[in-house]
Amino acid sequence: MATTIQEVATFLNNQEVAYDQDADNNIIVTAFNVETYLDEDGNNKIGVLIMLEENGEFIRIFAPRCYICPDEANRAAVMQTLLMISWKTRMVQFELDDSDGEIRAMVEFPLEDAPLTERQLMRSIYGLLQTVDTYHPVIDLALTQGVIQFPDESQDHLAALQSMMTAFQGLLEEMGIDMDDVEALLENANAESDVPDEDADDADGDDFDDDDYI
Repeated sequence: MATTIQEVATFLNNQEVAYDQDADNNIIVTAFNVETYLDEDGNNKIGVLIMLEENGEFIRIFAPRCYICPDEANRAAVMQTLLMISWKTRMVQFELDDSDGEIRAMVEFPLEDAPLTERQLMRSIYGLLQTVDTYHPVIDLALTQGVIQFPDESQDHLAALQSMMTAFQGLLEEMGIDMDDVEALLENANAESDVPDEDADDADGDDFDDDDYI
């Protein structure tokens, strides 16, 4: 057996995560607070089930009923949105129960004869939570209005670059280096590289003369 529900419970205990355990069915039920996502009761909370199958050789981590899509008119937009999110992210996939419109966010993978590690478990859980929480406004828009609209990711990249530059400047200040001095050194280096070397020869050893090409 690759892992047991008791081992999963131990990992959650180590992370101080509250949960309910159904040892007979190899299921753990828990929930996590988030920032953006709203459940059916209007709470910023995502319920998560952890389930072992195939004698502990296969693990499923999913958010049951994280969305309900009973409206046939918007299903095309919702399905396209979920597929686009799957393209943009790692691990997380979405499932639809066509009988009642339940949508689940899911992370599942085979363990086979390898033991589950605490890092694997927590990365899977937090990856699922982050994906649903981040893209909740996009999914909700597709559900309620049938509109597919993602935020301008170029702005996110710019913000990340600006954050990196701020952190870099802070590091230089800690080292006692003035950013203005660094910029001045770079300008001088660029200026020197632009000055042609009058004594330089061409590849054949002959002096370079612009008149040869006129």
